[in-house]
Amino acid sequence: ADKYEGLSFPSFKIDHSSSIGAYKLWFGCPLTIPDDLVRLFNAGSNLPLSLLTVAAIRDFGINQRRSSFHSKMSGKLLDEYNSWHLRDEFLPFPEWSQAILTLIHLFRSVRGPPPEDEDIEQDPIHQLTEHVLHISTRVNSYNWPIFREYDKRIRQLLWAPRPKGVGMPFSISTIHAQTLDDAEVLLHGRSGAAADYGAVLNSAWAAVVSAPPSDIIRVGKRLADLTLPSAAKVSAKDDSSSSKTSTSHSHTPSSSTNNNYGSNANGKRKAEDDGRSQSPQSSFRGPPTAPPLPRSPMFCIICRIVTDRHIWYLCPGPYPQDLYP
Repeated sequence: ADKYEGLSFPSFKIDHSSSIGAYKLWFGCPLTIPDDLVRLFNAGSNLPLSLLTVAAIRDFGINQRRSSFHSKMSGKLLDEYNSWHLRDEFLPFPEWSQAILTLIHLFRSVRGPPPEDEDIEQDPIHQLTEHVLHISTRVNSYNWPIFREYDKRIRQLLWAPRPKGVGMPFSISTIHAQTLDDAEVLLHGRSGAAADYGAVLNSAWAAVVSAPPSDIIRVGKRLADLTLPSAAKVSAKDDSSSSKTSTSHSHTPSSSTNNNYGSNANGKRKAEDDGRSQSPQSSFRGPPTAPPLPRSPMFCIICRIVTDRHIWYLCPGPYPQDLYP
């Protein structure tokens, strides 16, 4: 029988093939993943990342200071296994990077060539790699606990029991804003920078700036095609309304006193409005400045005289002979 018969991955389509799970610490130095972790992974268990760090793998191979785990655990063995999940709450970013890449390698080690017609979003290697890249390129000392909690929630959702054939409610290839916001609220008690970042990711502007150039050109051309007819209609309507207005003004009767008064008042208001519109920057002018006061005589440090005709930095000279060496 196949060693890995009955593999169960709840959210990915996996080709049930097998190979050796080895994580290379550096070129030419294979670091073999312990067999009990490989068996747990193939049984569909959500492995603690703390067990997949380089230090944990090497310690098990040399010192054997932890028990060997299996899929059907209970009692103290299950408590010991769960304690490794608790250690994930404090996993530093470098160790997390080691462990999550080891997890990706585990998927790679049991996966055969993907079918040609398979959607790339169904590929666990692609999804997890994008997940790691999105986190790794945004982590700093402040937000790492938030992204660590976000990663934990994503992995819990990946391995959560679901009916057969039911996939993830969203793709992990991009940051899921609501899950990131929930992680921040859990740790800080309120939404903050992470929520703002998630909102930016979901905005139309983010879709535009992240779109391929060909899509942007196509959208721009489509927008231009849609707006040109409307702009032409608006321009034609403005021209016709202005011509009607000028015609009506030229034929307005002014025989009665009331009409004369009204037209004069309207004329005054129009003249005031025209005066304002002729100078679009008039509203930005400062208060009128008073004429400069006469300058009192001051000592000029250049020509060394007391004068009210100039100030020192506008001194016309003559300059003293000893001013320059």
